[in-house]
Amino acid sequence: MVTVAEVWFWPQREGEGLAAAAASLAHTMGARTVAVVFGPQQQVQWAADEVLYWPYIGLESGTAIAAGLAHLVKERRPSALLLPASPLGSEVGARVAAHIGASFVGPCLRLDHSGKGRILALRPAFGCRASCWLEVWGEGPVVVTLSLESLRSRRLSGSPGRVTEIRDEVLPVAPRGRMVGIYALKPEDMDVGEADVVVAGGRGMGGKDGFQLLWELASYLGGTVGATRPAVDAGWAPKERQIGSSGRIISPKLYLACGISGASQHLVGMRGAQEVIAINTDPGAPIFSLATLGLLGDARQVLQAVLERLSLMARPQGSSPPFLPPSTWPGKVMVCLSAGPDPESLVGYEKGEGVPFVLGPADASALALALKVKGTDKYLWAVAVGGEEMEGPLRLALALGAQGALLVGTPAGEMDVLATAYLLAQTAQELRPDLVLCGDRSLQGGTGAVGWQLAHILSWPCVAHVVDASLSDGALWTIAWAEGGRRVLIESSLPAVLMAREGAVSLPYPSVRKQIKARAQPIIRKVPSGPGHGSRGLKVSSLGPPKPMRLGFYQVEESPWPWQRVAALLGGGRPSSGLVTGDPETLAFHLLEFLTSRGLLAPPKK
Repeated sequence: MVTVAEVWFWPQREGEGLAAAAASLAHTMGARTVAVVFGPQQQVQWAADEVLYWPYIGLESGTAIAAGLAHLVKERRPSALLLPASPLGSEVGARVAAHIGASFVGPCLRLDHSGKGRILALRPAFGCRASCWLEVWGEGPVVVTLSLESLRSRRLSGSPGRVTEIRDEVLPVAPRGRMVGIYALKPEDMDVGEADVVVAGGRGMGGKDGFQLLWELASYLGGTVGATRPAVDAGWAPKERQIGSSGRIISPKLYLACGISGASQHLVGMRGAQEVIAINTDPGAPIFSLATLGLLGDARQVLQAVLERLSLMARPQGSSPPFLPPSTWPGKVMVCLSAGPDPESLVGYEKGEGVPFVLGPADASALALALKVKGTDKYLWAVAVGGEEMEGPLRLALALGAQGALLVGTPAGEMDVLATAYLLAQTAQELRPDLVLCGDRSLQGGTGAVGWQLAHILSWPCVAHVVDASLSDGALWTIAWAEGGRRVLIESSLPAVLMAREGAVSLPYPSVRKQIKARAQPIIRKVPSGPGHGSRGLKVSSLGPPKPMRLGFYQVEESPWPWQRVAALLGGGRPSSGLVTGDPETLAFHLLEFLTSRGLLAPPKK
């Protein structure tokens, strides 16, 4: 047990930003910072007062990392543990919180200290249409994930302090599925919101033949194609690939803007890009103010020169995951539903009043996937934790084919995600399903922690970001989303927990006759005696307008309305380091050199 307060962080992603966030919180608390590093041959480079280095835990398993972190946290009892809100960071944070019975908060934009021994966390609310400060009270550590966008602009200079090597044995971990195959999707099969590399085109591409150049380049880079609204309106690209305020808002690692001037509506859509390459004939185009690399030239001619050089290389071949047949294994399925304030409604958001509650997109995918897995020979239970606002989603599940609906009431006092996970685990132990499904994030909190914590409590394998599933011969086959536009085929034993990815499966709409029939069906109500765990509590201390994260490469002043954020965006950006000029061949060489330096291509041939 330490006598001085400590703030820990695990630098899996955006390590410099996490170190800066930990130092800032520690300064307000009068605490010291500790970095925790796992894996053999890892560089201990993070600025912290102390580094805990455990070389015997591999980085391939979130369950092993969570077990190691929980073991260390139980021994030292830090005030807070900070992690990145990446897929792996979110899993590890949720599992650690379940291990030690701690509150889990995330993804957060900022942390502060109340001066009364309580940590304050700023987090999006109401589908990112508002923001709220959460106050964490009670004894023990708090586990926090910080959004990657909020970390990218933060830096902390300094050198690592004392390094303490952990020589404890590797701890036993929870069961997990077996990875059977990884499939890199073709550009046309990849969603524009999930790609690490987006090659986007505007009016400067001149037509569909110009967009064909974008598709060819995207196939070499393992990315996909996006478009501006004028390009979509002209019929050069489908509507689902439109980027901007009236389309998709994306956060790729690399955004290649070809023939795009940078209208304000478009800049809002690509604000989360880590790096931007811009190709345009207008030296005054606003897009250049955000560009890491700016090429002054005709985008079509530059891309033709690039593709001519790339034609000497082998083009990566995308593949599609196998088709999963309909489920043939009889059993019982349980789907966990949650509702949140309608993101399209801003009425009364200051007090949480007057806002209709709707089924979240990820929960809708979970329900649709549960109906698919259930087929005609399985019993489907629809379960929700909450009050009367959950009756609508349960009635919807009954209308679509669920045989039973159960509403678990919440005990008096504030509820957090771990309390919800415990209530769902108790319900699963009573219903004894073969498979439990939930969304990979809720509409209201968006932590994505309940599924991981539910699996931890039950000691079941868990697969996240599922887009398809099938039960066959006592085994569970799933296809899951992975970063970089990939799909993973996983085989798991039963029973298991699946976390459905938002938008993966379309939820059908029931007929009026089925809706009327569902209204007459009973909903079983269960009132538990308590949440069944001893985590710290969460209290909403204030609600307010949405707080923007990072637009492009710089921090924009907080402002409540979109037009003010756009004005700040257009008022200035990252100073351009100068545009690269020359003939198309010269510009193509600079572009290939940049892509090679980022590991996207083999060294170009001169």
